[in-house]
Amino acid sequence: MRLGRGDDGRSRGFCHVAYKTVDGAEKALQLSDTSFYGRDIVVQMAKSEEERNAERDARRANRPPPPPPQGCWFCLSNEKDTHLVASIASESFVSMDKAGVVADHCQIVPIEHAPSFAAMAPSAAEEMWRYLDALRKCFAAGGGGDPPSGGEDGTDNGRDVVVFERHLALRSKGGNHCHVNVVPVPRARSGKAKKIFEQAAKKLNFEWCSIPKPESAMDAQAALLEHVGDGEYYAVHLPDGSILVRKIGRGEPHWMSFGREVLGHLLGCPERTSWQECLETEERETARAAAMKASFEKFDIMQE
Repeated sequence: MRLGRGDDGRSRGFCHVAYKTVDGAEKALQLSDTSFYGRDIVVQMAKSEEERNAERDARRANRPPPPPPQGCWFCLSNEKDTHLVASIASESFVSMDKAGVVADHCQIVPIEHAPSFAAMAPSAAEEMWRYLDALRKCFAAGGGGDPPSGGEDGTDNGRDVVVFERHLALRSKGGNHCHVNVVPVPRARSGKAKKIFEQAAKKLNFEWCSIPKPESAMDAQAALLEHVGDGEYYAVHLPDGSILVRKIGRGEPHWMSFGREVLGHLLGCPERTSWQECLETEERETARAAAMKASFEKFDIMQE
């Protein structure tokens, strides 16, 4: 017999009893809900580790999400810079980046305060995946709030996209709110995206894990979780749809502006890598969002 005790050594009101025979255990179970020396007792079979884990997982799954932290820029309920929103669906929305690397740098954001694309509900991930596909089509067709005058040869307005997501836990700030950055890149430069991200990784002494182009949001989530588990990570979706991912270990330093700085060099605008230097008036931000809405309208998943 082993008595359950707290840290102070006092009894917690239960004990574990091992029986030599099945018959002895069955007789003990018959004593449940009876009185023992004036105290009502409950006798139950001990649960296996698998059963305990299943119950724990069920409690976690049914636990309501915590309320979003006050002041989170990405929570629509906090009404932060809603003039930048270009489209809203059931579980996610598209917003212009407040200080984009380029004028139509935008973000796909879940409405719920979810920590990362890998960890969010499948339905929200699927909707965000559809938004990403729609933005790819929009930019490929020459759309966007501020399209270029043409490629380097002056013949092609179409652009590919480079997508990046930085998932850091940010526990002191109420937890990260997932935001997937979508940056259009002229086709004359987009083919260099993988090489420049690999070069940047080499300078920081890490290597990417490469994920072949996923066929669906579910495939993308499964692949990310296989590489990073429930930990922090950095992911880059290349123009061909493949993904570069880096798991960030606990306490490991990370270059916060990594994606912006790499894309700034890829796009030939390194002066725009610091978002603090790219802030605009609300009038200009509103104009950018309005231009994007007009250009994106026929591709918008809300028009389906």
